[in-house]
Amino acid sequence: MKRKRRRKKVRQETQGTAAGPSPAAAGRDAPSPADARLQRAIEEFQGGRVDQALRVCQEILIAEPGHVDALNLAATITYQMGDSERTISLLKAVAAVQPNNAEAHTSLGDVLRWMQRSEEAVAAYRRALEIAPGLAETHHSLGLAEERLGRFDEAGAAYRRTLEIRPDHAEAHNNYGAILQADGKPDEAAAAYRRALGIDPALVKAHYNLAHVLIGQGAHRAALDACEACLEVDPGNTNALAIKAAALDEMGDRNGARYLIDFDRFIRPTQFDAPAGFDTLADFNGALARHIVEHPLQVPDSAGSVTRLGAIPGGHLGGLLSEPKGPMAAFEEMVEDAVREYRHAQPVDAAHPFLANPPPRWSLQIWGNVYNRTGVQQPHIHPGWLSGVYYVRVPAETRDPDRHQAGWIGFGRLPPNFRCEVEPETRALRPEEGLMVLFPSYFYHHTMPSESADTRISIAFDVQAED
Repeated sequence: MKRKRRRKKVRQETQGTAAGPSPAAAGRDAPSPADARLQRAIEEFQGGRVDQALRVCQEILIAEPGHVDALNLAATITYQMGDSERTISLLKAVAAVQPNNAEAHTSLGDVLRWMQRSEEAVAAYRRALEIAPGLAETHHSLGLAEERLGRFDEAGAAYRRTLEIRPDHAEAHNNYGAILQADGKPDEAAAAYRRALGIDPALVKAHYNLAHVLIGQGAHRAALDACEACLEVDPGNTNALAIKAAALDEMGDRNGARYLIDFDRFIRPTQFDAPAGFDTLADFNGALARHIVEHPLQVPDSAGSVTRLGAIPGGHLGGLLSEPKGPMAAFEEMVEDAVREYRHAQPVDAAHPFLANPPPRWSLQIWGNVYNRTGVQQPHIHPGWLSGVYYVRVPAETRDPDRHQAGWIGFGRLPPNFRCEVEPETRALRPEEGLMVLFPSYFYHHTMPSESADTRISIAFDVQAED
């Protein structure tokens, strides 16, 4: 399957949009040569000829480096093309030409936040709000960036300000509920989620967040109801399925839980040989290891991450699938083949929420994990339909069956904030170099602690349905 980037549109609510000429141009008797070129760029862009549209924008900017309309359109094009760094440069140029344009600073903040450059995003949003304090969406985006940095008090303040300006902002109610939940205020959090759903009954996140807070309170029947409401809106939602299984187990329906969390049926380990172009599996894994540790997009973990050490992001941030791919090109083919084999081995089953609608088309989100002895992942799930991990480098301690599952991957253990008294069924697998493990994205999984000082390297991925 061809990988498709999913990107947000750069905000263009000010002078200089792709919707038409700027007010300055509209006020002249005849368009300038630059305005005529801009119209051509817009037509090329709207016709899907983005390379040509960008080339025309570049011609305009050579003649008029501060042409805001061309800068904005070029920023939209480069963002859709996946060139986020170039987009940032273009948006900074817009902000330099129009320093009091709040929307320009907000657009810059949006791209920086999407790039996980949260501190810079916060600065851009705060500059926008100095200019226009009443921008509800900018306050909300500021909250998202602050939350990403782990500054929950600041995030909560931003969400409250959003709601003062727009009380009907369902997303802000939901996100503020998450702040309240993290702050140990489950009743207030549940009320916030219910307010969000009162405004937007189709807000999936509010449904599963409500289920999450309810199971944390031991209200298993209510949590199950919230999961069912979520699945009505979003069949196959990973969060709802994971919480539903836990709630069923707590309510004494182990068979119902096992139907969803069926380790034997749905976990698929596969040992790979060296792909074409590599003499041995060790050669291939060595090339992967070098590619990962030398990758330029390494970032520290975000606040709240389940990973204890730094990871390399993939997917919409480019990451391990960005050019030059090197050995990742062969790895990507391995994953695609494994996913197709998994789908073939699991026929469509309309009665099962995981198998009712297997995606006919998908995209891959791939990232790398590099750990030392303190690296461990707490129980978590992933977005997507199917997830997996491939082991690149495994310490001797992990390969030793007598070392009590050190560094193994475990399935079934629930997060500590779930208030569950029933011991769930669990499964553990020993990592081996060249082993790929596929499993439904809603399966809670974690890594066992390891005392090895050797570096452990793995590649994780999600299979996400494409429209």
